Amino acid sequence: MEILFNILNVIKYLIYALLIIVFVIFIFLNVSPVFGASPDKNTKEIIANSENFFEGKFRNIKTTYTNLRTLERKSTLKEWFFPPEDKNPLGPLPTIKFKGQDLTEGKFVWFGHSTLLMKTEGLVVMTDPVFNRASPLPSFSSKSKSSFFNGKPFVFENPILIEDLPKVDVVIISHDHYDHLDSKAIKDLSNLVDHFIVPLGLEHI
Repeated sequence: MEILFNILNVIKYLIYALLIIVFVIFIFLNVSPVFGASPDKNTKEIIANSENFFEGKFRNIKTTYTNLRTLERKSTLKEWFFPPEDKNPLGPLPTIKFKGQDLTEGKFVWFGHSTLLMKTEGLVVMTDPVFNRASPLPSFSSKSKSSFFNGKPFVFENPILIEDLPKVDVVIISHDHYDHLDSKAIKDLSNLVDHFIVPLGLEHI
């Protein structure tokens, strides 16, 4: 009888712990700015009037596409959590030091993945500026090679800071995935950028 009582007691505390974890996650999802907010009344009307919005969902108007992607071997679950030693660069990636005055007409600078800075027709344009970790979750281990637990960008020579950028006329945000929409970077860029062009549903950060 005592053993059963102890088991029930352990289960009770496990349930308490689970409820606390669920509550903390709920608060984090609703308070953390990286998760955004629900659209307001005006935004809902704009979304509803979009020709791509049908029966409560966004749909592509064009339905036939030619897939030009090559077949890739899918990673196993084990490789995802425990990637091979040489999966990531073993040292800082070589880069050329960026100087704002070198960004002349017709030139562009690739900062990595989604972030591109260019000057065209006298305008300085930037796409999807990401300068921080592409993850809404805190980094659990700085030494982890798994992007699931880490999400830190690769180390490279001559890192580019927002303070190094010239005045930007336009920032274009393609979509709100974390590796394309860096909420902290957007806030830091707000005094440096004249205009932000964003998809429906992205308004205030």
